[in-house]
Amino acid sequence: PTAHHLDAWETGARLFNAGLYFQAHEIWEFRWRHLRPPDRAQVQAAILVCGCFVLIGKERMEPASRLAVLATVRFSESAAEAELFQRRPRLELPGSDEALLRVLAKLRSGEMDAEKILWESRSLRAHVRKGE
Repeated sequence: PTAHHLDAWETGARLFNAGLYFQAHEIWEFRWRHLRPPDRAQVQAAILVCGCFVLIGKERMEPASRLAVLATVRFSESAAEAELFQRRPRLELPGSDEALLRVLAKLRSGEMDAEKILWESRSLRAHVRKGE
């Protein structure tokens, strides 16, 4: 990734960590298609996580559930690519897999209280790993 990508990812991480998921999504959306593995799948997963949390906030639980599933798939792809290419992604969201599974469990059990579901998002912190 270029310095421009890293700056944008850091801005997105600050927004994500502040709970401003739509704004983080908008920042991270920029040029993810041109990234190499494992960064491409990881950034795509982060964008999907943001979309999921935005939809939960709007109480649109079914589409949020679909995005959560897609995000877990992208995180798995990123992990497999990191193993294959021996290179960790630069944008990291530690614990996101487990948090998304808890969110999915709540959504699938019929939980409709957006605040209860979004509680899981408070434990997630995005950061950009320096260096290669």
